[in-house]
Amino acid sequence: MKKILLLTDFSEASAHAFTYVSSLYSTDFCEFTVLHCYSPPPDTLYHIIKEDAFQKAQARIEAFMQPLLNSSRRLTHTYDLRVLPGPVVAMVELVCELEHFDLVVLGTSRAGKSSVVGSVATALIRKLSNHVLTVPLPAPQQQLREIVIATDYSESGSMKVYKQITELAHKFSARITCLTVMGPGQSPVPFKVNRIGEYNNYFRGEQIRQCFITERNTAAGILSYLDKHPSDLLVMISHHKALLDILLGRSLTRRLVCEAQVPVLALAGNTPSSEFKVQQARHFYTN
Repeated sequence: MKKILLLTDFSEASAHAFTYVSSLYSTDFCEFTVLHCYSPPPDTLYHIIKEDAFQKAQARIEAFMQPLLNSSRRLTHTYDLRVLPGPVVAMVELVCELEHFDLVVLGTSRAGKSSVVGSVATALIRKLSNHVLTVPLPAPQQQLREIVIATDYSESGSMKVYKQITELAHKFSARITCLTVMGPGQSPVPFKVNRIGEYNNYFRGEQIRQCFITERNTAAGILSYLDKHPSDLLVMISHHKALLDILLGRSLTRRLVCEAQVPVLALAGNTPSSEFKVQQARHFYTN
């Protein structure tokens, strides 16, 4: 049973993300939690109208989701609609501290792209210890044929981080392309042969190939490859860049989420949890 947290702001992009991921896992048993975060009333009025604000938000999410559920409801899926008062990134962090989710999903429309502050999508990828799938509005709802894993084979850790990729590749008989962007004058020889062998061994039984391209800028190289080669999903491991990296424009994940025309799945490793966040989450759930 997969647990999927899907965020909605009642936009066309979030509706598209829901239908996309519902179709992607149409044959899997899934528990969907659809979450909307709304602005709480001012402190001076909070105790007077907090219930009214909650009821209005609850009514909006039910009205928004009803037509989507009518067209996309599946017997293998269950749905829980939730609303919480507070900033979306902080609330999602707290929810994910209290509950396990295999995947956090949100739609992107490019409208929130900023070279300085960063979007909700990239903030979540940076902060969460969950896999995050961003679905751009233009992404078609179709079977996966080509999955691109962007890697330089330098990451450490277990290959089990790619478990969902193995499942998707097997289910759709999709080909996996391990894409490496090299700098000018660089050759494939220096790349870790043992690590490449680990990829081939882990994805044995699936279609897999290695692809090396040359480009000064890694993000530009990946985007150029996606433009020239039909692809259905871009996969990368998030390294949880610090805020300074975001502000200075050094986040590779951020640029790809903002500019790629295909869904981007940012895989996260384990990061230490925060007991303080857990206590905060319990406070929001019980008050």
